[in-house]
Amino acid sequence: MFFLNEKSKNIYTDFLIIVLLYIAFNLFPLLQKENLKNISLADFRISIGPLLKGTCVSKGVDLEPQYPCFIVKREQLLISLSSIDFSFIMEENISEIFGLFHEFKIKVNLIQNSAISFSVCVEDKFGNFPELNAILSKKFKVEYSENVTLYTIRHFTEEAAHTVEANKEVLLKQVSRETMQIVTKELS
Repeated sequence: MFFLNEKSKNIYTDFLIIVLLYIAFNLFPLLQKENLKNISLADFRISIGPLLKGTCVSKGVDLEPQYPCFIVKREQLLISLSSIDFSFIMEENISEIFGLFHEFKIKVNLIQNSAISFSVCVEDKFGNFPELNAILSKKFKVEYSENVTLYTIRHFTEEAAHTVEANKEVLLKQVSRETMQIVTKELS
């Protein structure tokens, strides 16, 4: 645009704004939440050009080969709760705990529970855990580990798991069909 004079720049800018508004008004109905499940690029042709080949964005065939994909969340907090009187941790207890997490703005990234214990790996971005801990300690036995790392491995392999676990203390490991989550603490 360095070769345009001031008047040409203004015309060019006005034209660009008109084109962008036209595209936005044509795309807006397509981008509503209920329409996002199966949108084809062919739907966008009127707005962004007839030369594009249509491609469907939807749930379809998995890509092959599947490589392990890693998500790493550092500075997490692993909290383990168990009942003081060895009674079961029931749905009412879990509901109360999640209500407190919501109230104290604590984001849960992993959950594991059994009949008498409940463990979560959380993010405490606002530093509210000490106050929450005081409330939880009245009803539950609370154990926690600070500054842990949560690794999520999609399409995990044993080699990927060993890489994550090397030179670390594994505090919790959870495995499902295609995903492995490991909470670790660095060895001192």
